[in-house]
Amino acid sequence: NYTNETNKKNLLKQLDKIGSIVFFDKPILNDLQVLNPDWITTGAYSVITSEITRNKKGHLNYNNLKEIFKDEKCLFANERIKLKYKEKDFQFILALMTDYDLCVPNPFEKDEYLVPCAFEGEKPLEFDKYKRESRQYRFQFESSFEMLIIYRFMARNISKCIKNGYWQSGIVIKDQHSDTFALVETNQHSKIIDFWIKGDNIRGLWEVLRRDIKDINSKYSLKYKEEILYSSKENRTPVFLSYDEMIDSLRNGVSTIAYHPTYRIRNIDVLKVIDNFEDSQKIINAMSKEGQVFNVKGDFITTGQTQIGGKNNVQNNYINTYANNTQIQELKDILEDFEDVSKDNKEWQENFSNALKELYRLEEANDQIDEKKSISKLQKFFNKAKEIKDWVAISVLPAEIATKGEKMIELCEKLFTSF
Repeated sequence: NYTNETNKKNLLKQLDKIGSIVFFDKPILNDLQVLNPDWITTGAYSVITSEITRNKKGHLNYNNLKEIFKDEKCLFANERIKLKYKEKDFQFILALMTDYDLCVPNPFEKDEYLVPCAFEGEKPLEFDKYKRESRQYRFQFESSFEMLIIYRFMARNISKCIKNGYWQSGIVIKDQHSDTFALVETNQHSKIIDFWIKGDNIRGLWEVLRRDIKDINSKYSLKYKEEILYSSKENRTPVFLSYDEMIDSLRNGVSTIAYHPTYRIRNIDVLKVIDNFEDSQKIINAMSKEGQVFNVKGDFITTGQTQIGGKNNVQNNYINTYANNTQIQELKDILEDFEDVSKDNKEWQENFSNALKELYRLEEANDQIDEKKSISKLQKFFNKAKEIKDWVAISVLPAEIATKGEKMIELCEKLFTSF
């Protein structure tokens, strides 16, 4: 619970210590020479710890912000030094906090900002319906900083949540492209963030949310395990299995773990477990390109590009050249940037999202039919994109990254025009 003064200050100390507030790698800082980084930290601290923020339960409007900054503030690192923030200053602080997922514009209320670490309330009981008939994943951290991750995760995903679908330590998210929902929550000091995902596109939504958690954690470098709740007809007591353990088993040529001594369960289908996280064939392709030679163990027989299976194993000669392709990755990075900054143009934001989704499908294509379907859709998108002469003029992209539009087209032509 970060609603009391001591806990909030400890939170800010952790954020400051590991660099969550003070970064100097964003264009927003170019317009303002910040000689003392504590000036930024103090401003963010003032917003997060304000009594106004607490009373408003993390819902702030413009007048609230003016009230927060009307008096001088004690410098975060030295309380004897006083700072006076002007209106243009606290707007800058708010923009920086938004940039680093410490607050976010409220998608359901005009001219209002949300500060997730000040949210209150318990999860509504009716939200338990999202746990029923779902698949459960979790991130298990080694240290108790799960709240740092969940607050930034919530800020990043508020725009995708159902109405009033957030509370002190969790959020319900709806996939923008399918009838799929995710309930994500944690408990302070549990070291765990749980995900219950149900609907038409469980793995697809998991891949997106998983990527968010990993990206946020890249700022902290906290050690963690990815796990999934596993059960089978033979082993009816559910247990959490580690993704890394399944990958290690695959590297050692094991498709079925005959007996797991820790959980005392039998016949774990390694490929089936991996498929809940990502396409196992994609992993196999990547390992093969690294020169991995699989051993023969039990019913697992494969070398090179042979399709993995059991007694009814068949040969699959299709090789996905788009999997682990550096140009595909570069294209995905550009589209992710464009998806983030094109919020004011819903049509193109959706276009970027759909193209990004199709690139992931292309990487996971298991045969030429799947490959052709994805490339056809991508070609239509990029043909439409090539018609745009000025991304800034039509209010799709800001000027500082609009030049990436040319790089996007260049990559598309290299990847797909000869198809």
